[in-house]
Amino acid sequence: MKPPVVSLAILNIRSTFSISLPTRKEMKQPKTLIKTIAIGIAALLLIADFAFIFVMNSQAMYKAFKPAGLEDMMLLYTATSAALLVFVFSFTMALSLFSASAVDSGFLVLPFKPQELLAAKMALVYFTNVLIGVFILMVSAIVYGVNEAPPLLFYLYALLSSLSLPLIPLALSYLVLVPMMNASALFRNKNFIIYLGGFVGIGLALAFNFYIQGTMTRLQDASFAALFAAPDSFLSRVGRAWIPSLLVWKSLSRAGDFLGFLALLGNFALGFAVLALVVFFLGKPYLRSIQVFGETSFSRGRKRRKAREYRETKAPLVSLLAREIRLMNREPIFFINGPFIVILLPIFMGIAFAAQRSNIESALSALRPLLAGPAGYLIPAALGGFLGSSTSIACTSVSRDAKILPWIKALPVSPFEYFVAKLLHAEIFSGLGALVGCVASRIVLRTGLLDLTLGLVLALLFSTAFNMGGLWLDTAYPRLRWDNPVAAMKQNPNAVIVILGAMGLLAALSVFTFNINLPRNVYALIYALIFAGLIAAWLLGYPKFAERRYARFE
Repeated sequence: MKPPVVSLAILNIRSTFSISLPTRKEMKQPKTLIKTIAIGIAALLLIADFAFIFVMNSQAMYKAFKPAGLEDMMLLYTATSAALLVFVFSFTMALSLFSASAVDSGFLVLPFKPQELLAAKMALVYFTNVLIGVFILMVSAIVYGVNEAPPLLFYLYALLSSLSLPLIPLALSYLVLVPMMNASALFRNKNFIIYLGGFVGIGLALAFNFYIQGTMTRLQDASFAALFAAPDSFLSRVGRAWIPSLLVWKSLSRAGDFLGFLALLGNFALGFAVLALVVFFLGKPYLRSIQVFGETSFSRGRKRRKAREYRETKAPLVSLLAREIRLMNREPIFFINGPFIVILLPIFMGIAFAAQRSNIESALSALRPLLAGPAGYLIPAALGGFLGSSTSIACTSVSRDAKILPWIKALPVSPFEYFVAKLLHAEIFSGLGALVGCVASRIVLRTGLLDLTLGLVLALLFSTAFNMGGLWLDTAYPRLRWDNPVAAMKQNPNAVIVILGAMGLLAALSVFTFNINLPRNVYALIYALIFAGLIAAWLLGYPKFAERRYARFE
């Protein structure tokens, strides 16, 4: 019989990572087989992409340290960077898991000790973040090993050290979060916690993105590389002060002797000791945070406002549009992965521009002569069109309503009004995305106002066509069975199809533009007619199709 804490930890991990693989019978169907292979290839490409980034970063660090004879310092830098990243992911994941405290409160009637509840939840966070630690540290260890040929014991120590890295960051995360959850009712609000976790994670991801891009760019400069490799540099001092990173460095640099073995054991002993202390002392406070999570107060003034809103009479289309906007913005998972993309993508572009300003400006200086041609309005149109079509609002709109479709169908609402409200909701944020993309091109490329206006018109037509296509796709193939809101957005194939389709069409139109020589403004006319034709086809065919499909929704 397993100890209760182990059983609860396994339950947490299985319920969180419940990946349902197709059966052998299902794999015999061509559609399922192709879908499974495509998902596998996409996962491998994603892992390879991240591996390439860390391999290049590790190789750049090795080349910076090698001339000074400090090549083993890259192990200290990697251990420190991995510890910081693991802390970031541990903190944000632990924070987001508090949003499920209402579900966890069901365990309170079972014979679990408070310490067991906390330890099981920490095991889930550890299981997730240990994969990150293993990935980062092993990539750097392999790069170091290829160049230095250390003993085989080095790789074993690297793997074991990566398993110890998340222990103290995990303990520190709950040491901060548990008292915070008990301190204020604000932190016991589910939506606030999800928004806070999302924005903290995004902010830290942006900071890491800036660090990686800036470091890889400046390591090409010999003077910066020498300063970066100095033992008294900032990151080196942090690594020496953070004992787990220091022990990882000692265990790897001395992997062939007894001191390296002692450093490895010391890292595990220190990590488990700190973790045990946090579990022991914060078990009861964690239990209290679960018990009171989600408690709210409803003021008398707010009651009056809500009652007044319920009595107001509005046109059905206006009410449906207001519902779409409120529900999208009220559910954090929908908002962060939908409308917020319009803001997030330009921020990522700005980070890349700031981190590699000199390289990008030299590339832009070579690009600006092309702006005299059709590129002057096609670049803003492409950027605005992509941003406008990337919100995933229309292509997931029916899927997001899966839980309440029977209730909606019971209302005196026509299918036309129901679907038009979804399209209008997507159009509002698509217009914002198109405008942001065109304004960004104006700032970076100094695009003229006439070209900017023409680009904005094309971007609006492009995003409208894709919104209509995405709505048709989600009407035909909605994801109506899901247990987590994430499945309706991030795990919805329709969102992937629309985004990849937009990228593919933009690439095809770019190839056409560069290979077919036409007068400057003829491209705008051709592309406008193409998008207008797609919109007209939607207007002719979709309403009747949507009405028939709406009647069959279950």
